[in-house]
Amino acid sequence: MKKFFLFLLLVPAMLVQAQTEITCAQAREYALSVGAEGELYNGGATYVVQGYVTFIQNAWSSQYKNVSFWMADMQDGGKVIEAFRCVAETQADAPNKGALVRVTGQLTKFGKTPEFAKGCTCEIIDNGEPPINLGPKTIAEFISLANTKDTCILTGVVTNIANTQYGNFYIDDNTGTAYVYGLSNFTSYGIEEGDTVTVAGVYTLYNSIHEVVGARYISHKKPAEAWVLVPKTISEFIALNDGKRYILRGVVSNITDHTYGRFTLTDETADIIVWGIDKNEDGNAFAFNASDISEGDTLSITGIYQLYNNKNEVTSAHYISHVHPASSGQAGTLRICAQNLENYYYNYTQSSRPSYSDAAGFRTKTVKIVNAMLTIDADIYAFCEVEAKPIVLQQLADSMNAHAGVAGRYAAVSDGIDYTWYDGISDNQIKSGFIYRTDKVATVGSNTGAVSYGYYSRTMRIQTFRQLSNNEKLIVSMNHFKAKDSSSDQGEAQRQTNANNLVSAVGNLTADPDILILGDLNCEYGEAPITTIVNAGFEEQLLKYNSSAWSHCYGGGELIDHVLANVSMAAQIVNAHVEHICAYKCNSAVSSDQSWSDHDPYVIDINLGNSAPTALEMVQIEPQARKEIRHGQLIIIRGGEAFTVTGQRVY
Repeated sequence: MKKFFLFLLLVPAMLVQAQTEITCAQAREYALSVGAEGELYNGGATYVVQGYVTFIQNAWSSQYKNVSFWMADMQDGGKVIEAFRCVAETQADAPNKGALVRVTGQLTKFGKTPEFAKGCTCEIIDNGEPPINLGPKTIAEFISLANTKDTCILTGVVTNIANTQYGNFYIDDNTGTAYVYGLSNFTSYGIEEGDTVTVAGVYTLYNSIHEVVGARYISHKKPAEAWVLVPKTISEFIALNDGKRYILRGVVSNITDHTYGRFTLTDETADIIVWGIDKNEDGNAFAFNASDISEGDTLSITGIYQLYNNKNEVTSAHYISHVHPASSGQAGTLRICAQNLENYYYNYTQSSRPSYSDAAGFRTKTVKIVNAMLTIDADIYAFCEVEAKPIVLQQLADSMNAHAGVAGRYAAVSDGIDYTWYDGISDNQIKSGFIYRTDKVATVGSNTGAVSYGYYSRTMRIQTFRQLSNNEKLIVSMNHFKAKDSSSDQGEAQRQTNANNLVSAVGNLTADPDILILGDLNCEYGEAPITTIVNAGFEEQLLKYNSSAWSHCYGGGELIDHVLANVSMAAQIVNAHVEHICAYKCNSAVSSDQSWSDHDPYVIDINLGNSAPTALEMVQIEPQARKEIRHGQLIIIRGGEAFTVTGQRVY
């Protein structure tokens, strides 16, 4: 009997699994170290973590009786480890954001997400009021508040980096100086002295130094002026005569030597002789006779002034970019340019998508984009496949202003998109967005998505603009549909869903009747998603002006970027064409070192407000009759009876 009871006492002890207490940071490290998605760390050992709830991923569900949330070792410490579908029998068992909790469970990863596996449990230690985010503050306000609980957002210039390993540095905003004590992943951001950085953190005073602790990265940007040449008009260039290199833009005429590139360049102030182009802006060889530069093209170059035989000349000229005059039609009063920028990331160290991995690569791509866009000289720019953070288009607009030499001329449209996976990192997420000329157009209303949630809420965007010269408005939608992939339908079903959602969204717009759909739709004319949009009353404009138009080179040159206008919008478009300056694989006139994307930009010229039909056709509809009507017809309904009109509104 003694042996029997001894056995009973030992069995429960053998069944108790050891529970190791670790920090959130350790849990993250362990979870990410597993070899395969779904694999349990350390053979499924149980771990206990105490920390603060920083983000509710999925609220409590009465159906599934669980909740998903992110934790960190510090309040407002960002997304460190996720408790995935943590058991919560009642809503009272689900923690609030800011709560202090103990989570028990097994560690694994899903994709790049470190997590406690489904079925973990949570003990709420303190579910009290969480700290709040006080929003942007000057450093002087931050110091004056001396709030050691709540978070403030600070922006300042990095004046001294004390420790790169731990991310300790000073920032200054002209109102005061603060010491950022510890910024996780500091080296991955590429922050340098002189950069403008934005961080969130909590105040503390240590050894009489005002510190930012628990810092979380938001964004940073380089001073554009440090790597931008100054643009000049030709008359300014001639007058300076100082031996320095400047940017010049003008129209090409009188080409006298096609081998070396000798011609006249003219802008609104003067003309000058360009005495040969032998390099591009990267310093690589440039063959003028292999390019398609022609008389009438708008060309951007850099060069140094010289006076030779009493003639004003540009010497040591370097090619930047050029565009052709509209292939047909006439110039409008409003110009729109759109392009897929092929994984344009400001935070390039945080994603595998960009083709560059250092500051030099980012700057080279930025300069190419800026110079081409300024040469095209649009009033509205619509871009897709850019990083899903505010900074990327803000800094592009800043660079355009610096290159143009006019402060505030260009601005990025605020869209509220700031996708964060964890610790401020956007990872592989992209968006679509807009930049506009502030002296030509203004935004009307907010920037919205064609869908309200998920990946495509960021890549399918809608914005209304107003032309300042006449107060006429139009709605522009910039889109990026699902790419073709290796699945059985090559992603066709998702592209069809994209098209359905887009048609539904634009069908409910009321800000203005003129609607323009742009973007990389990843399918050609005649494929079902495009047909869906066409059947909703939209006409493809690039094919209208050039039946053989192409914008991307994969299978030999295909049109997967589109310009689709509804009836009233199409009546105001005077030209739409592709500028073949990027997709070099199908264009021998463009070299790979000139390119910044696998898609060419495309341009739409519009006479906004010029939609009145040239003649009216009268249509009579008798009582009880049904008749199809078209844009431009004058409708007379006899009999005075009630009637119903269905279909697209036309003004």
